[in-house]
Amino acid sequence: MTTFPSRDGGIPTRQAGLSLLDVATGAYLALPVLAFCMWFKPVFAMGLAAMLCYGFHRAMSGADWRRLDLPIPVLAALALLALAWVSLGGAGHFFYANHDWLTRDAVLRDLSLTGWPPSYETSQAAPLILRAPLGYYLPASLAGAAWGIHFANMALYVWTSLGFFLVLAGAVSLFETSRQRILCTALLLLFGGLDLPGQVMLWRTVPELGQHLEWWSGFAQYSSNSTLLYWVPNHALPA
Repeated sequence: MTTFPSRDGGIPTRQAGLSLLDVATGAYLALPVLAFCMWFKPVFAMGLAAMLCYGFHRAMSGADWRRLDLPIPVLAALALLALAWVSLGGAGHFFYANHDWLTRDAVLRDLSLTGWPPSYETSQAAPLILRAPLGYYLPASLAGAAWGIHFANMALYVWTSLGFFLVLAGAVSLFETSRQRILCTALLLLFGGLDLPGQVMLWRTVPELGQHLEWWSGFAQYSSNSTLLYWVPNHALPA
């Protein structure tokens, strides 16, 4: 097994080839696609599922399942941090949930409690089929279909936290020292780009504490990582 050389000549922790962390990340992305196969007729569903499983097996072949890329205490700390940080953004509804969660909760509810794919009767001959970015919700909706919508809500919080944990772990694993890893984590959580200078230069005002700065330009935004996690986790985490 070869390793990536470190700048200071020390022994790096990130080795070439796939690790258990890489396998977990691949599985996180593949599981919703596998669940989506259930929307099709059984023959097509089994064929699509078989191709997906084969592709995943081929992509992950040769991975070292014993290699984590990070020490267990670091992974545990990142897991706790992910659970805490995600809880502030609406998933699980522990604290304030922005208005985008109204749509998100409705999608989760329909996926959990109606037939697959969810459809809506209209005056037309054919019903309307739910069309939305569904992958993020599918693992939680399976739990909701089995144990109820309240369980689905908690499952979505766990699923979101797991995705954010994998993002944090994947980024932190690129660094070697504790100082570098702490700085990387802080930047991922807290860095907000150039919103503050943009707000001051364009509007000639210093923002109030807690003011939402992402729309300072008026027509577009370049969202921070935490803003993306709290407003569009279904798009942010896979990206």
